[in-house]
Amino acid sequence: MHRSLILFVSILACAQAAYQCKDNDGKNVDWFVFYKLPHLYNMPDNRPISNGTGFMYFDVNNKNWKLMPEGMDSPNNAVYYTLQQYYTSNKNTTFTYLYNDEWPDSTTWSNSSGHAKGVTVFDQYTGFWLIHSIPKFPSVDQFRFPSNAHYYGQMGICISFNYGSLSDIEQNIDFSEGFRAIGAFSDLPFRE
Repeated sequence: MHRSLILFVSILACAQAAYQCKDNDGKNVDWFVFYKLPHLYNMPDNRPISNGTGFMYFDVNNKNWKLMPEGMDSPNNAVYYTLQQYYTSNKNTTFTYLYNDEWPDSTTWSNSSGHAKGVTVFDQYTGFWLIHSIPKFPSVDQFRFPSNAHYYGQMGICISFNYGSLSDIEQNIDFSEGFRAIGAFSDLPFRE
């Protein structure tokens, strides 16, 4: 009986776990890493690489780099699926912090600030922290891969966490100086 109750509670907690990193098929993963390739000329047979949106990817289940068939600007990739959880969420029941040293849709940036960029989204059970180097990303209202991010290579990592890690993440973000908050929303109390 005791084991059945533990199993039921574990299944219930997993069923309620809303926010996690997603893979390129939209399935939950513990972590993933991507490398957005720089704009490479003379690549006419591969549009994502030639237009500066091509990227390579690996995750906890697939530990070899794989060149993805679609670019970062496509709605069929791990970053899109991960962030889509935020865009479609009830923002009154989440902790969300989007930050970047360059605001989306802005022509200004701070040359004296750090290059901290990322997204943290949690509900009362789980969340993810996406740390990246993409300028002017993400937008607050919908997924858009910025046009100024096509030329250079960019990297990112997403890690799924349980709610108990949120205060450590928040403290780490507080220690980072020199970025601008794109958006921050929270109705969740921090647990110490």
